[in-house]
Amino acid sequence: MMTLTLPWAESEILEHLPWPVLAVGPDGTILRVNSTFLRWSGYDRAMIERRPLQDIFPDLGPEAWDTPLPWSQPLSWAEDLTHRRAVQGLWVPWPEGGGWLVLPPLGGKAAHPPETSAVEANLSPTVEALRTLRAALWDDVDSQRWLRALNATTELVRGEWAALYLRQGDTLHLTEHTREAPALPSRLPWDSLTPLDERGLWDVQKPAPTPIHRRARLTATTHVWHTWLRQHPLANEGILWVGFRGWPDAEQRVLLDLVAELWLWRFRPPRADSLRSELLDYALEAVVVLDEHARIRGWNRTAENLFQYQATEVQGRQVADILVGPKALDESLKRAQQEGQPVTLDGWLFVRRDGEPLPCRVRIVPMSVLDQTVDGWVVFIHDLSEQEHYRLHSKRLEQRALIGDLLLTFAHEVRNPLNNLYVGIQMLQQRGAQLDEAAWQESLQRLLEDTQRLSRLMNDLLAFARPKQGEKRALALDELLRQVVRRMEPRLDKRRIRLEWYCQGDLPLVLGDRYALEQVFVNLLTNAMQALENQPGERFIGLRCRATEQDGQLYVEIAISDNGPGIPPEIRDKIFKPFFSTRPDGTGLGLAIAHNIVTDHRGHMPLPETFPGGTIFRVRLPAMASKTAEERSFLPALWQEPSPSPSEEATA
Repeated sequence: MMTLTLPWAESEILEHLPWPVLAVGPDGTILRVNSTFLRWSGYDRAMIERRPLQDIFPDLGPEAWDTPLPWSQPLSWAEDLTHRRAVQGLWVPWPEGGGWLVLPPLGGKAAHPPETSAVEANLSPTVEALRTLRAALWDDVDSQRWLRALNATTELVRGEWAALYLRQGDTLHLTEHTREAPALPSRLPWDSLTPLDERGLWDVQKPAPTPIHRRARLTATTHVWHTWLRQHPLANEGILWVGFRGWPDAEQRVLLDLVAELWLWRFRPPRADSLRSELLDYALEAVVVLDEHARIRGWNRTAENLFQYQATEVQGRQVADILVGPKALDESLKRAQQEGQPVTLDGWLFVRRDGEPLPCRVRIVPMSVLDQTVDGWVVFIHDLSEQEHYRLHSKRLEQRALIGDLLLTFAHEVRNPLNNLYVGIQMLQQRGAQLDEAAWQESLQRLLEDTQRLSRLMNDLLAFARPKQGEKRALALDELLRQVVRRMEPRLDKRRIRLEWYCQGDLPLVLGDRYALEQVFVNLLTNAMQALENQPGERFIGLRCRATEQDGQLYVEIAISDNGPGIPPEIRDKIFKPFFSTRPDGTGLGLAIAHNIVTDHRGHMPLPETFPGGTIFRVRLPAMASKTAEERSFLPALWQEPSPSPSEEATA
């Protein structure tokens, strides 16, 4: 794994950088981005990580990341399918190859980047201090490296002094300190430091808990920060101190957390623990490591995904504050510790960060089972939500089958008299025209429009309850989309909407019902046009076709985007639900029908990606095993067939 040799690409470090940052590997791949970048850019992590840097910054070539020299220059980057933005980029290289692409804060999404010289003047000292600290902690082996690391630490966080104590036997010894440090004790007994948390900031107005704080009080120091340096989550190797004159501001406190993570990386074993951590990240179960005080010291990626907390957010927190549920784990932890045996909890329920319940099976293993000298626990959490989902889904299918029968009967019973009513109103309207009565004509027109709307609702109900099973055959989705777009061009032109089209060449074929898939894309394009009705200025709809792979399966993905106002977060989860619509004249079945059709084709139609300034719907359909160009040569005859148009006025 790349993270074994590139620790600067780990989230524990990136998350403490106060600017939007992309960690880029030696081959130009984006290994990881921090949360600040995600908030600033509008991307989500799955959209950006493991992609080539050139996809996001088309102006950059290999010479940009394959260099040992830092640089700063204006960049142009693709914000989404329809927008581009100008930013200022700063490159921070690392010795192993690759580095950080830093995007300094511009006070929001500014249209123009600041002057290059201003960016360099603002960030150069910080970047240089970071490089010095990194070299001293990882590369330097001479006797002065600790002093260089401490000097770089004080420069980075704008502190007054710094000192390092390392363990020798049962005592902490003063290993190095900067020149401005007060007269510090040469040794610190372990018991004198028991009041300290893992990391903390002390104010001179508070009682002095340790000899370091008492010595600092005799000088101009007003605040002292410390962090324990741990070789693994349950063993201390030393402690780092930094003194300040004045309360550290918000940026200094963020940089202190970054400093702590850089120092911690130095004291972790280079291979064994890193490899163990990497293996845990591949575990299908959530793994949580707790110390003797039930504080979280380990949190793998599965735990991040299940509970929606990053590892950096939970480190050092009490487990009861994160693993929340109707019952606390405290009693079970005590029982496992007392019995010295693993404890299994079936049918356990946690509540995730977003408030959703998480049914699971929990296994608590006391550390003493693994090492008699270490106290603490390892908690394994197996997600049972999928099994619960299947159980509930099976129950819903039974209910839906019953409702489908009722809807079918209802629609058939209503449609026939509705047709008669519609024909009768038309006849009355024709006779009323001879009377030349405006009120008569207006009333009849309203009745006519109502019957048309009821008729459309009945058709949508039938399509939703009993979708037609058409013949599935080999299709080229790009050709199908061109047919749909050609028919909808007059409507696009009438609404002054510009269509931007990009399609990958030689797309694989899919197996599908042509007319059903036409309805999907007509519904999505209609939905995009309706989103742009009140959009001032230019209006765009983007169409993108490409082949993509997911879980070993090749798919053809169609992305339809617009530059409308986006979907409010509070309704995003409801848009595929039947009868949900934000339009007074909508049936609320257009997107539900499209979602059902895609699912029937064994495809995926996830919730749309939405942000201020646009929405992206994606449809992924499984590609056929054979995707040769020869097969496509047999398809033109298929596209020459006359095709009945699906309901192009279907609304969401």
